[in-house]
Amino acid sequence: MSDEQAGNESESSSATSSVSSDTVPPFSEIQIIEVNRDNFSKIWPYMLVCIKSADFIAMDLELSGLGGQGLRSKDVQERYRAIRDAAHTRSILSVGITTMKLIHKSEKRRSLRYETQVFNLLTLSEKPFTIEPSALQFLAKHSFDFNRLIQSGVQFQGVNCPLKTLFRELLGSSSTLCLHNGLIDLAFLYKQMYGVDLPETLDEFVNNLSDLFPDDFLPVADSKYLAEYQTRYTSSYLEYVFRRT
Repeated sequence: MSDEQAGNESESSSATSSVSSDTVPPFSEIQIIEVNRDNFSKIWPYMLVCIKSADFIAMDLELSGLGGQGLRSKDVQERYRAIRDAAHTRSILSVGITTMKLIHKSEKRRSLRYETQVFNLLTLSEKPFTIEPSALQFLAKHSFDFNRLIQSGVQFQGVNCPLKTLFRELLGSSSTLCLHNGLIDLAFLYKQMYGVDLPETLDEFVNNLSDLFPDDFLPVADSKYLAEYQTRYTSSYLEYVFRRT
C-alpha cells in the first residue's frame, strides 16, 4: 500500500466488448493511499474532496469472516439471518474506496476517461470479534498485512466512529455507490457504525437502511447482481468479474 497522493487516469470502453489490455495499467502502477491511525487526520480532507467530486464511488470491505452456509440459502430470509449473525460476531478489517470522476467523454471513440483515486482504510474494532481461518488464508493469499493492521489500524466503535462519518459523507455525496454483494457490506457497516443489533427480518433492515439514504440519492449498483442477472457470467465472485470486464 502507498501513502502517496496522486490521481490516476484510467480509460474504459463503453462498448460491449472487453477492454483491451493496453488500456488497463498494470497493478504495480495503480497507486493506493493507505489510510491508518498515523495519517488519518492528514488524509481525511483529501479523501472527502475526492468523494464529493466523484461521479461514482466503488467500495469493498475486507472482513474477518462470513459465518455459516446460510449465506447460500435460496430462502432470502434465511440468507439475511446468516448475514445478520456474521455482522454481529465478525468485524471489518479494511475499507477499500475508489473514487472516479469523469474528465472526458468521446462519442466518436465511444470511450470515457476518468480520474481515479484508490484508498485503503485499515480498521480495527475495539470490541472482541471472531476471525475465521479461511478468511485469514484468503487475505494472506492477497498480501494483506495483519501486523500493519494491528499496529496502525484506525480503531472504531461508538460515537466517534470514523466509519459512521465516512458512510455519512458517502451518502451525502451526489455519487452513485457501487458495491459487490452489497447487502453484506451494508449489514456490516450498519452494525459497526451504530453498535446496535440488526433487525430480525430483512424487511425491517431494508426500511431502517432506506431511512439513512437521502431522498435524492442515486441508485446503488451491485456488480454481483449485474454479473448474475444482466451479463449472466458463469461465476460472480469479484476477481472473476474484474477479469472478464
